[in-house]
Order: sequence, then C-alpha cells, then structure tokens
Amino acid sequence: MKRVEKVIGLVRNAGRDFTLAERYQKRKEYITASILYRRAMEKTLRALFIRHEHKGPPANASVGYLMGKTKLPSEILVDLDPVRASYRTIENEVMDDEESVAGIEESEMMPKVEGTEKGDATLMRETVRRLLGYANANI
Repeated sequence: MKRVEKVIGLVRNAGRDFTLAERYQKRKEYITASILYRRAMEKTLRALFIRHEHKGPPANASVGYLMGKTKLPSEILVDLDPVRASYRTIENEVMDDEESVAGIEESEMMPKVEGTEKGDATLMRETVRRLLGYANANI
C-alpha cells in the first residue's frame, strides 16, 4: 500500500510541476519552464520505475536509466528520446561546489536542444504531457 501511495504522490507532484511550468511558459520564462518540465518528467519516470520494479530507483538514477527500466511503450520512448539526447549526463563529472546548486550546475538543468528557448520549452511540454497521460492511464 505504501508503494502505491508513493507512486500516486509522485505523479500528482509531477502534474503540479507541469502546471507550474505551463504558467512560466505563458509568461515567456522558458528556461524556468523547461527546468520544471524536466522535474515533472523525472518524477513521472520515478513513479513508473517504482510501479514496474516494486522498489525505489537509485538516488542518482539518470533519465536514461529510468527510461530503460520502466518498460515504456515505443511511442512514449520515441517522444522521450530527443529530450534525453538534449541533456548531457552529469555522471562521472567532477564539479566545483561553488558553481553548483544542490550538486548540479545550472547548465546541467538547461536543455541543450538546438533552437530557441521557446522551442525547447514547447518540446518539453508536449513530451511530458504525453508521459503524464501514459502514467495516469497506467498507474
């Protein structure tokens, strides 16, 4: 029962992050929106991981790791692949604590997709919208 509550809570929180990200995007604060969309995506993937694996993911699990372990259908993976490719991994990197926030540099939180910040936020919004739809239908 506790696992089910955790999964539902993660998806609910991801939905809140998604809604907040949409508000920032409407205010043309695209970088903040993209960061919140990514946070919603990570929470949703963590919920799907717990549902599938019946345990919590490693604390340092990357988006790619979570995607691989959640057994997502191919149509969702196709949507997520450009997003995953748009971020460089922070695994095995040494960071200067003065330049990091909570262990992650600001540049790590920002999309590396070519194009405008608006386009990046739009890509994230549509991808996370599909992922959340899948999670809500399958949890």
